[in-house]
Amino acid sequence: MFSAINLCELSKELIDADIRVDSVDCLMEKERLCTELMMGNVFLVPYDCDFNHGPCLADGKKAHWSLITGFVLASNTSCTRVPETDSIVILQQDSTLTDLESKSLLLLGRQSKSLVLGVWDRDLLIQSNKNLRIVDPKRESDDYIIPAGGVVEGLASQIVRIKI
Repeated sequence: MFSAINLCELSKELIDADIRVDSVDCLMEKERLCTELMMGNVFLVPYDCDFNHGPCLADGKKAHWSLITGFVLASNTSCTRVPETDSIVILQQDSTLTDLESKSLLLLGRQSKSLVLGVWDRDLLIQSNKNLRIVDPKRESDDYIIPAGGVVEGLASQIVRIKI
């Protein structure tokens, strides 16, 4: 599907939730993003999918949808340590997210055709989304409905936000 608006409308028919198209720039707001994910909200993000299902910059030739469901944040405060390791901690739902700008934020996502949960750099996912420009010329254009304005108008710089 090459349209965030169409995917949003389809989602509304299937899910009883607050669903809307938003700018991918909202993913830049670390505290808001982490808070929404901790509340159980999810994001559908179009991006170019690399061989390992992570984001890449292929101008839209490998466009797929991802489902972002969580995050990984480097932190030693407001967390519970996993007993088997010193390096993994779990944020509590009522944790205060502090000093986020100095921490690296990785997103947990699943590419639409993969069973594997990915851990992706947030900034690369945003860049990949903004880099969606063309449909792979190897694809049969008759097999797809491309919105007016192409991939740039239909997908680039857009996400679908699902508030559960």
